[in-house]
Amino acid sequence: MQEVAPAAVVLKPVAVVLSTREVDGVATASQGVVKECRESSVVYEFCSRVMVVEVAAFEVIDNCGACLDTRPAIPLTLAWSMTIHRAQGESLSTLAIDFCELKWRLEALVYSGLSRCRCLDGLLVRGLRREHIVVDTDAIQFYVT
Repeated sequence: MQEVAPAAVVLKPVAVVLSTREVDGVATASQGVVKECRESSVVYEFCSRVMVVEVAAFEVIDNCGACLDTRPAIPLTLAWSMTIHRAQGESLSTLAIDFCELKWRLEALVYSGLSRCRCLDGLLVRGLRREHIVVDTDAIQFYVT
């Protein structure tokens, strides 16, 4: 349940957050800024649009469709840091990415990370070296033949 909806998330005005589910037409993983914290809701701004996010029910459902647990939580999470794998599928307006401490397989990692940012003006890259850009041999073979 902790991964689906943490028991507590501490937010304050000016905190950068990501939505963890669609809210009033704003897609999951959209980035915004907290404007005000209320008793059971948070006011945040996403692309010049001010929105109120209420507490929602989060459920853990097993493979058979049975609900194992339910927890109320605000569908926002702090956006100050995440892994490249966690960011897949997201479109971020600002992104700082640090390649200095790479310890994983590198195939498509650079592309996966850099392609999350909507524009170059919002991108900050640190520690990127030529050897970090690795293409899978199967991908090369596909395009060569």
